[in-house]
Amino acid sequence: MLKSLTITRFRGVKEGTIPNLRQVNLFVGPNNSGKSTILDALLLASGAYERKDVLGRSPYQVLNERHNLPPYNVKEPCRALWYGYDQSCEVEFEFTFVNGSALHYRMGKETRGDLTLRPPGPGSQVIVAMEGFGEPPEGEDFAPKARPRVPTMSYRQSASQEASAEHHKVRGFLRDLVLIDSEFRRARQVEALLWQQIISDRRDKVLMKMLHDVYGMTVEGLTFTPFLGDNSLLLLLPSMSVRVDDLGDGARYFMRMMMVLSALKDTTLLLEEPETAHHCRAQADVARRIVRAAKERNLQVLATTHSLETVDHFLAACAEHSVEFELHHTELKAGVLSCRGVDRHDARVLMDMGVDPRCAP
Repeated sequence: MLKSLTITRFRGVKEGTIPNLRQVNLFVGPNNSGKSTILDALLLASGAYERKDVLGRSPYQVLNERHNLPPYNVKEPCRALWYGYDQSCEVEFEFTFVNGSALHYRMGKETRGDLTLRPPGPGSQVIVAMEGFGEPPEGEDFAPKARPRVPTMSYRQSASQEASAEHHKVRGFLRDLVLIDSEFRRARQVEALLWQQIISDRRDKVLMKMLHDVYGMTVEGLTFTPFLGDNSLLLLLPSMSVRVDDLGDGARYFMRMMMVLSALKDTTLLLEEPETAHHCRAQADVARRIVRAAKERNLQVLATTHSLETVDHFLAACAEHSVEFELHHTELKAGVLSCRGVDRHDARVLMDMGVDPRCAP
C-alpha cells in the first residue's frame, strides 16, 4: 500500500507531500485546499499503464469529465494539468510504499508519463512503464509518430528479477485504481460491465441484503435484461420490478458503488465526498460497507469530505473493523500543499472534545 505521496507542479499545487497514508484515509479542509488534486494525481499516474478502469474509462477521460478539460491533443497536451499553466517544467509525483519501494512519475510536454521504480535497498532504478491516459480517442494516438508505442508493462531498461517482482507487488495499487465521484451515480455502464462477474459467484445476494439493511427495501431478486427499450438492471420487488436508474440518487449511487467495490481487490479506491445524496443515517452504513470492503479485499481508500458526520462514521467503522485510519487536514497557500494528519485514536479524542477537525487552525 501507499505510504506517502509527493506532488510537484500539478494543477494548483506547486509542491507538497502527503505523509502517513494508512489503509483508510479521509481528507478534510476548506475549498481549494488541494483535496481533489491528491486524487487527480493518483488518477493521472495510473494512466502510465495504458489502462482502463473496471468501467472502461481511461484516466484522461475521467479527468476530462471532472474538470472540463479539452479533448486530448498529442501535439499540445492540456496546459491546465501544469501548475501555473507552465509546461517548461515536468509534472512529477513520488509514491512510496510500505514495503520500502518507490515509484517516480514524470510528465513533460513531449512525454505522457514515465514511471521509474526504485526497489528497497541498494539497486538500480528501472523505468517500468511509459505512455499515458489509457486508450487514445478515436483516430488519435498518444505516442508521437517518431517513437514506437511502448507495449503495456514494458521495461525500458534491463530489470533484475528482484526488481520485476518488486514492481509486481506494488503496481496493482496504482494500475487498477478506480475513482468514484458525485457523477458516478449516473454511470449506467456499471451494470452492463459488471453484471456477469457479479451473477457468476452470486454476489447479487450480497447486494440485495445491502439494499435491505441500508434502505429497508425487500428485494427478491436482481436481473439484467431488456426493459423499456434498453438493457437495464432491475430490482425484483414483491409487487413490481424497478430499474436501478429509477431509484433515488442515494440508493442508485450506493448500488453502483457496491458493485464496483465487489470487483476490486489489492488496489486503491478514490472517493470524492462519499456522503453524496445520502441521508445521515444511510451515511453510517455506506462508511461501514466501504471500510469492510477495504479490509476484506485489501483496498487502500483515499476519500475527501466536507461532512463532519462522514468523519464520525468512518472513525466508528474503522474502530469496528480494526482498520488503520488517518484523518488528513489539507491547506494550500501560494501553491504549497501542507497536510497534517492524526490517527484514529487522536481523531476520536478531538471529536469527543468538540473540536471540528475540518477547521484546524
